[in-house]
Amino acid sequence: MITLEKLSEEPYASIICYPRPSKAEIKKRLKEMQKLGIEALEFRGEKEAFSIPVLGKGCVGIVTIAYRNGEKMALKIRRVDADRSRMKQEAKMLEKANSVRVGPKLLDVSKNFLLMQFIDDDLLPKWLEKPREKHK
Repeated sequence: MITLEKLSEEPYASIICYPRPSKAEIKKRLKEMQKLGIEALEFRGEKEAFSIPVLGKGCVGIVTIAYRNGEKMALKIRRVDADRSRMKQEAKMLEKANSVRVGPKLLDVSKNFLLMQFIDDDLLPKWLEKPREKHK
């Protein structure tokens, strides 16, 4: 686990402000994480960003494990070059999916972060490849 204080240092700062970190943006994002109650991040997963393992990496964000009140959660971090300026619309879509019990539960949202339930299982494409009887 990497505490918020250590996240301002490289190589972690590059993940918080992927793909172009700046000191000012890192400072703003760390304050935003504090307001969400995030205490630390954990970097593991099958994807990589700047040679750091992460749970996911896409056009909009990087997904890592976050800890709040000692509880493990998934945190989507908005990329600085994303095609949207905030995570609010994505949060609304996740809330709709949650209303029919689909997807990880939305826990919190801010301008640059989407905090969700952490589900420690295969990603959907891999899960779909499993034989049917194992989906129970």
